[in-house]
Amino acid sequence: MVKKIGVCFLAGYLSLLGGSLGDSLQSRPQLDRANFLYLLDNPTEQQDIEAMELYQQVLSLVPESAEALDYVLAAERLGNLYLSYGKVEDAKKSYNQGILLARAFQLGDTTVYAHHLYLGETYFSLSQLDSSLFHLKEAELLQSQLNSNAEPERLFNALGVYHYETGNFNQSVSYFTKAESFLSADNSDWENYARYSFSSNKASALYRIEQFAQAQQIYRELLKLGINTDQLRINLANTYIEQGLSEGALAILDSIDSDFASGSLSYQNLRSKVFLQQGDLEKLEKQLSIAQKLVSADTGPGKNLQKGIYFILRGDLEMRKNKYESALNYFHSAIVQLHSDVKLNDPFSNPQQMTFGMGALTLFEALTKKAKAAWAMDENKEKNPGVELGIQTWEKAFSLSKFISLNYDNEEARIFLGDKVQVAYQEAIDGLFNLTSAIGEDRAMKKAFQWAEESKSEGLKIGAMEEAKKRSLGMPENLIQEEKNILFSISKNYQKQLDNRNPELQNQLDKELLDLNVELSRLREKFRAFPGFISFEEQSFELEKLQKSLPAEYGILSLFNSRENLFLFWLDRKNLIWNIIPQQDLDWEGIMGWAGSIKSPRISGRYTADRVISGFSKQLLNPFQSRLDVVDELLIIPHGCFHSFPFELLPQDSHTFLLEAKAISYQFSARFVGFTKRSKDQDLMLSFAPFAGIEKDNPSEFSPLPGSEAEIQKLPQGLRLVGKEGKKQVFLAKAPGYQMIHLATHAVASSQDPKEAFIAFYPEGEEYRLFAQELATQNLESVELVYLSACETGGGKQSASEGLISLARSFAIAGVDQLVLSEWVSEDQVSQYLSHRFYHHVERGETYANSLRLAKLDFLEDPTMAQFHHPFFWTTYRIIGQPEEGIKNSAHLLFSLTLLVVSFFLGWKFFPKSLGASG
Repeated sequence: MVKKIGVCFLAGYLSLLGGSLGDSLQSRPQLDRANFLYLLDNPTEQQDIEAMELYQQVLSLVPESAEALDYVLAAERLGNLYLSYGKVEDAKKSYNQGILLARAFQLGDTTVYAHHLYLGETYFSLSQLDSSLFHLKEAELLQSQLNSNAEPERLFNALGVYHYETGNFNQSVSYFTKAESFLSADNSDWENYARYSFSSNKASALYRIEQFAQAQQIYRELLKLGINTDQLRINLANTYIEQGLSEGALAILDSIDSDFASGSLSYQNLRSKVFLQQGDLEKLEKQLSIAQKLVSADTGPGKNLQKGIYFILRGDLEMRKNKYESALNYFHSAIVQLHSDVKLNDPFSNPQQMTFGMGALTLFEALTKKAKAAWAMDENKEKNPGVELGIQTWEKAFSLSKFISLNYDNEEARIFLGDKVQVAYQEAIDGLFNLTSAIGEDRAMKKAFQWAEESKSEGLKIGAMEEAKKRSLGMPENLIQEEKNILFSISKNYQKQLDNRNPELQNQLDKELLDLNVELSRLREKFRAFPGFISFEEQSFELEKLQKSLPAEYGILSLFNSRENLFLFWLDRKNLIWNIIPQQDLDWEGIMGWAGSIKSPRISGRYTADRVISGFSKQLLNPFQSRLDVVDELLIIPHGCFHSFPFELLPQDSHTFLLEAKAISYQFSARFVGFTKRSKDQDLMLSFAPFAGIEKDNPSEFSPLPGSEAEIQKLPQGLRLVGKEGKKQVFLAKAPGYQMIHLATHAVASSQDPKEAFIAFYPEGEEYRLFAQELATQNLESVELVYLSACETGGGKQSASEGLISLARSFAIAGVDQLVLSEWVSEDQVSQYLSHRFYHHVERGETYANSLRLAKLDFLEDPTMAQFHHPFFWTTYRIIGQPEEGIKNSAHLLFSLTLLVVSFFLGWKFFPKSLGASG
């Protein structure tokens, strides 16, 4: 009998079939015969057809409770038979019937593991990606509960393929590697074929994240298996094309079997790419004519990625021939192939809805090329319909990139996507400038500023939004705790890897880290399934709203470095103006050389602003000088190579520097600018000095920081934690309850893998490092200021779209408003001095930005600190975050002080006696 709790499910199932429980009594012989035929080693087509008919008859009846599990298995096997004969819709129905049966008879969820796995693969083949991911994730949740017959390698490969096709290449590498880990070394035919499948998929993902050498090595090793070698050579040639090695790619393509090549559109497209790369338009045209025969022969109704690529290449050829209208039509034909809902053949139309599916990044490419063709088409005409189409198409492309990024479940993928999209923003903004006469300077300038700011730190924006939603949507506490547990385990793994010297243990740690990252991805899908967690609401940058919020004493200077120009935007409450400096008018070698010299002090000498930087300062500041003169605080939004640039050292004239006149702070993008009100309760400060008094030979290998205890003892009142008191667990527990946090400790940045950056606490056991990934998930929304008196907290890996991927970024994602940090190694005495003076000015009511400025001026006026007056020692400190409302600013009272500072800049010598690095 069926359990009472299952009556509703069972009643629904009976209604669906129109039968009763007793109908199955005569079905057993049919079911046994069907199973016998299904399990034959080499069944004939007639035997398969008989098995399908028998399963259909059985499943049209309602089983007894004791037979329900057999019926669920029958639905799975019937679905498999349908798939083997291309009956996809019938297969879907059969798998879903099995799931419905299991629910009706209250069978365990694991009984339908295979149904979910195969449904996921089936929906994927139909490009129904939402349904595909739902069932694959259901299977993934069940897989860990199964001891046998779970086909984990098939599941993880399917998840890898899903992430690959939707552009999340970093995540797909993890899943393909996970699938590989379930293979043994018996070299059976099945094992070799599975190894070929998983490894070639992994290599394809590696090539997409530009790990070309690794991808090529995998492809060459797989060629030894002798499986599908022509397709492997196509994939291998593709990596050479992406590297710009067209001759090498052509040699590989020429080695492919001619019969295979003649029927492969991907082969024809790759040869076309080679000739396009070489600029041989005659060969390109001939190659595309061959490809066109394959395109014409494919009359199926479905969308086709390779056809979309073919049309893009056709458009590229027409652009090279200056046939822009024809190119526009080809690019639009590519969009029709690549977008699941686009059917219109009108090139002046664009997709209305965003789509996250196969070929999404290729669709983005087609949109950007269409936008450029539209602008080129009408550049010499008085009436410019292509101008508006181009703007609209760029907007669609950028909207698509944001939509894709929002659907990724990890920051690494978002950063990679953002860096790819950055090139398109550069081309679009250069194009807007060239269209100024056609659309008017005011509109061009506003649109350029909007796009410039939207191009910056999209990954950070989404990461911060997701963390805020976890806190505001009432996520189940068990999910939040599970994420913390996984991140803690990942941190422990990083700590072991940093301390490990054993190659054998390294392999074990790598596998453990892979498993943890896959587990984290699985968990975050649960977050993403929570109502309201993912919502794509297109919100354009609201310039007017930002301007209205700006106090009169604030000005914003934003930079955007494109391929052709350096764009400079000045924004205050009344004005948006721009200045454009052509790249060829900038002495980049001299500018960057000067900036580098600030970070590398000489043994003796003095600081002077040389001719190059004086000239650059005039290029940068002079167009805005009249507006700069009337503001007290300057918020700088850097871009590209300017993220660690010491703007405060720019000379304004022969006597003064920017530091003397303006308080300077930084922000990731103008989209993030909002104003905060400082709490009146300044006693809520938490400070750490974990390396004060520690032994030199402590297990962490970090040096003691003897001055750090004195540093925090002179801070405003609050909780001060010294030595053993300053443990990581204490920070995680107490930090959310404080308004100001001061960390006088060690920190390590990483220019290779930003996830390995960390802040060090008291080195007790393995858990004393707080890594960036774990830090970003803490709830620090109540924290107004974090002062990081540690080395390299602002340093990290450079990203074209996100800037420096640093610990500061993790604090911003966690919700902190203001961050004082150091870009490079700092000196212990300087750290103490600046922090004491900083808080002195904060207590007098100065803004955080102006307090840091005044602290530096105090420092430079103090003759006892003369040996550290070179900018290397103090320009490392900067503040990132939100401007403040209602705080007095005393920049205008400092004329007498700045005169003293001028004398230093004009002549004081520095003789650093000790670099004494503290971090």
